[in-house]
Amino acid sequence: MLIYLGKKRQERAMGYVVDFCPICRELSEFKLSKINDPNLSYGIPLATGATVGYLRECVVCQTFMHADPIRYTAFANRSGTASIKTLAEATFPRAYKYHGKRLQLEKLIRQSPHTIEEKLRVELVAEIFETLAPLVERRMAHFYLDTRMLMVAVFGLLAVFVLPLYLVSLIPGLEESQSIVAMFMALVFGVILGWQWKTSPRRYMRDMIYPNFAKALSVLEPSEEELSIAIGIAKRNGKHIANLVRKDELMRLFH
Repeated sequence: MLIYLGKKRQERAMGYVVDFCPICRELSEFKLSKINDPNLSYGIPLATGATVGYLRECVVCQTFMHADPIRYTAFANRSGTASIKTLAEATFPRAYKYHGKRLQLEKLIRQSPHTIEEKLRVELVAEIFETLAPLVERRMAHFYLDTRMLMVAVFGLLAVFVLPLYLVSLIPGLEESQSIVAMFMALVFGVILGWQWKTSPRRYMRDMIYPNFAKALSVLEPSEEELSIAIGIAKRNGKHIANLVRKDELMRLFH
């Protein structure tokens, strides 16, 4: 009998609040969740488990970040039921004051981004790498099947088990070589699937991460030097995102 013992993180939604999103560069609506770490037996939670932290996920850009639930006075039960200002009054009444300096900075960025001092511009670019890094870390920590890999796997199974039978029905005398054809097809599609798996992180970056880079940094129009410094900071901090981004690809997003 196989008995599964271990731990599995659980996210329990607490409600919706308003806070600042560095990707959207404004106050946004967030889904607030409590992170529990329950003990499991046979894959079934035995207890609620200890709370290990809180996350807030922007409902606009789907970027998640750590949260401090103490700052919120209440939680909305449903998303999209009120304007940001109304939701802020209900969940985080001090939001505009708490983030006042940052909101003023964002206004200046929209008006004249290149008047901001170079050091601060680099910090703002590096902030986006830091914000998006957990998304990439979570992706790299799990086996991931994207649409292309799934399609290759399905076609590979069909080719290995169905195509040899079809060829045998078309070509007389091929019955003795059916297993060889199946092995050859399995080898071919194994190589293709392996290549798709190897390149899947790059597709994930292109499809899921780069759009958020464009959303967050287009207004700043960062230079190659600023991007290089930000990537270097992420590398020193041991972030996978620094090894997966391509500076030339990012530059094409902004210019």
